[in-house]
Amino acid sequence: MSKLLSLILVSLLFSCSLSSHGLDEEELNIVIPTEEVSNIESKVIAHRGAWRETGQPQNSLAAFQKALDMDIYGSECDVRQTKDGRLVVCHDATYAGLTISKTDYATLSQHLLENGEPLPLLDEFLISLSHDTGKVRLVIELKSCSVDKLLLMVDSIGVLNRVDFISFSQNLCDRLIGYGFGYKTLFLSGSLSPETAWNRGYGGIDYSSQTFDIYPDWIDEAINRGMQVWVWTVNGESLIQSYLEQGVFVTTDIPGKARELERTLHLE
Repeated sequence: MSKLLSLILVSLLFSCSLSSHGLDEEELNIVIPTEEVSNIESKVIAHRGAWRETGQPQNSLAAFQKALDMDIYGSECDVRQTKDGRLVVCHDATYAGLTISKTDYATLSQHLLENGEPLPLLDEFLISLSHDTGKVRLVIELKSCSVDKLLLMVDSIGVLNRVDFISFSQNLCDRLIGYGFGYKTLFLSGSLSPETAWNRGYGGIDYSSQTFDIYPDWIDEAINRGMQVWVWTVNGESLIQSYLEQGVFVTTDIPGKARELERTLHLE
């Protein structure tokens, strides 16, 4: 079966079989992966894909596919839900002047990205990930969507062992933690100390560099607890180097340059 045909079939499956509402908790039957696939040699994460260094639009499928070709830890994307229940990849709550949560996907898809792509669907990203033989992970930021639908989709496509979850929403994170995925869920807002985040079941924290400027001790505190520490969004080379040397995962718009720097520092 060709990659294009697989994409069409899976997209049709989800558009027909999933309602615009989240599934009931008892309907979700997902086995937690026993082995995670990841590039442990790198702590570099491409912010919204490898867009800046490749000339592709942010959060486009093309930018994600470019990131898959890099020897990095992962590539981040933002997920929202349309009026008719489709999970789309978009940072803002609006797209082409339309509110995503109040607009059906057929309408949204009529407005193309700068490279000619329609607004990407999450399942397109997941299928691309499933066909990739590398170890680059997909970091899914939950903006506004059904956790149940998202988990079912990731599981059905068979890439649950290659994704991480991040969100500013404690409610969405709590739902992930409740299903047993706290070990791969990181909180974004910077309002929880490592101790509090650990006690709530998070596997790590993903805070802005401004937060770590205020609470620099949180990095070692979290790492000493066995938590992952991520920082967003860092583009200055000296700051990238500083975080990498401290064992922090760096989300950046220049993943290629950051990976080169990581190799130069012999941090692999």
